[in-house]
Amino acid sequence: MTEEERRERAMAISTQRILTQREFEQLKILEMRKRVQDRRRNRSEQSASNSKKRKTISIDTDSDEDEENKKAKTEEK
Repeated sequence: MTEEERRERAMAISTQRILTQREFEQLKILEMRKRVQDRRRNRSEQSASNSKKRKTISIDTDSDEDEENKKAKTEEK
């Protein structure tokens, strides 16, 4: 049964008779399942977009060169 057929059937049933408490509970359960599935789908889409590899950047921090540059600058002044 397609989604459209389900909607038409649900509209026909809800307008023709009064729904019981059990039927309301079943509807509530179906809605909760849909929400959970949507959230799982959204999380998987987000994790797929966030799984890109990060580039590594190496930074040279040679303290010897820094000290030599500082000394050379102070000597020039």
